[in-house]
Order: sequence, then structure tokens, then C-alpha cells
Amino acid sequence: MTHRVPDLHALAHGELRLLTETDRDFGRVAVQFAFGGLELADDLTWRDWAPARAVELWEACMLSLHLKPDGFEWDSLDGRSSPRGPTIGAMLADRALRAGQYAKRQSLPCIKLTSDPHRSLVTLWEFATWCDSMEIPCAAEMPRSDPTTTSAARATRRPKAAPVASAHYRMADLAKGVVPQSAATIYRMIKAGTFPKQIKASAGISAWNRAEVDSWLVAQAEPKKPRRKSRS
Repeated sequence: MTHRVPDLHALAHGELRLLTETDRDFGRVAVQFAFGGLELADDLTWRDWAPARAVELWEACMLSLHLKPDGFEWDSLDGRSSPRGPTIGAMLADRALRAGQYAKRQSLPCIKLTSDPHRSLVTLWEFATWCDSMEIPCAAEMPRSDPTTTSAARATRRPKAAPVASAHYRMADLAKGVVPQSAATIYRMIKAGTFPKQIKASAGISAWNRAEVDSWLVAQAEPKKPRRKSRS
């Protein structure tokens, strides 16, 4: 059975990954022929690059074509077409040139525009959105919204964990209902030895051991035995 090398536009959409999975030998040959040494992005690539806050324009162009920027030197790119037709390198060079022109005209959002447009800083999600608006094929794995905003929204939707009970009471806790007495009465009971003593939680801050106070409350709730009358 003979295979044909997939159309390069199909490669840009990552369809070669499916071919590689079904026939690994053919996939390696196709990559070597069509990509000229460039590597396809994999799951690890997207895990590392998708959350990036800023990338250089040429890196965004590579990722949009489902190529791996790791270890690649932009200056080494061979953007020439072969006698058989356009190569993936030529497609990459053409996309970077076009994106650079739009960046200089400020039609492509940039965090920082440099004298060499290919080195300008962009966000992946704004670059992917720009590609979609220009109807330029772009990898589906690239984010289409600000990851920081999305993460913050998810965080606000998470249910708050129940507060962990403190091991101590503050006077504000006691006087607000834990103990049916005012702060002044509580201090008088401490002086009289009928209420647990406070401890120093920090400089100028007193606290009461929760277990001791709870035990005191239980003792107060127990019915008191009537005193026996002394025989005269």
C-alpha cells in the first residue's frame, strides 16, 4: 500500500499526528520530508507553552502551525520552497513575515514591539484570536482567552472551604455569645478563680483555651446538687 505525503495545510492542523499514530514509520518519513528537521508539538509542548504570559512572535507562529519552538533557532530557518512545492519551513517564514507586517501596523496586538518584528512579544491567546479573525489556520490547542482571567474566574467559582475551628477563644468571641457574661464580668470571674485564666497569644493579645472554656460551659449546665441542711 502506498502513502502520499499529506497536504501541508493539513499538517498545520495537526492531522499528521493521526497518520503518525496509525502508521509510525510513514509518519516519521512524512515529518522528515515535509518539515525539514522541524518537530511537531506534543502534549508536553502545550503543557509548557499554553500558560506562557508572553512569547516572541516567531514562537507564536511556530505553535500556530503545531510546531515545537523548543531548541529551535529562528535564524536557522530555511524558508525556501522545494521543487516539489512549499515546505513547512516556507509556510512558517511566510506566516512570520505576514504577522510581523501586521504587528508593525499595530493590527496585531503586541505586548512589546521591537525593531525586529519577529522578536516582538505577544500573548498566545491574542495571536490565536488574530489568526482566527484573519482566517489563518491555527492549532486548536492554542488558548483563545486570557489564561490568567480564566484561572481567576475558576478560582472565584470554587466553594470556600469551611473555616477550621481555632484552638482558642478571643474575648470578642466570649463576650459575643460563647459565655453569657460581659467582658467585665468574665474578668471578675477570672480574678475570683471561677473562670479559666487567659494566656498570652502574642504581644497585647490574650486568648482562652477552647477546651477549658467548653469544659467550664458544660460544668455550668450541669444541675447543681442541693445543699444539705446542717443539723443543729
